[in-house]
Amino acid sequence: EEIQSTAQDLEVTPPPEQLMQEKIGEAMEPKRPESSESQESTGKRVKVVFTPPRGSELEHPTQVEMCGDFCDWKNPIKLTEEDQNWVASVEMSPGRHAIKFLVDGKWALCQTMSTMLDDDGNENNCIDVA
Repeated sequence: EEIQSTAQDLEVTPPPEQLMQEKIGEAMEPKRPESSESQESTGKRVKVVFTPPRGSELEHPTQVEMCGDFCDWKNPIKLTEEDQNWVASVEMSPGRHAIKFLVDGKWALCQTMSTMLDDDGNENNCIDVA
């Protein structure tokens, strides 16, 4: 649900220097879906689920992270354990995204997700965001 407002709806407008300080503060904090900033975002919250491969050395991981083209393959996102799976809610723009999981420090694919090859021939999982 999108909320629209006009200048008439606002009762108080902070001075420009306060607005600039707020913008600097926002850049330092993670974005929250309920903030007014999220109205401008073109991203969508996507639940990503990693299912550890059964019968392998990675069956009982202690830490799972994910990276992908949605974050320029930087700053891995930690997943949390839920019912023998690992999950995260991640903001991604519409389109197809390549992702890969770091399972106890080793790159791994999720066997229950689709895969794709990147331009260098590396196999990654992929996720489509509508």
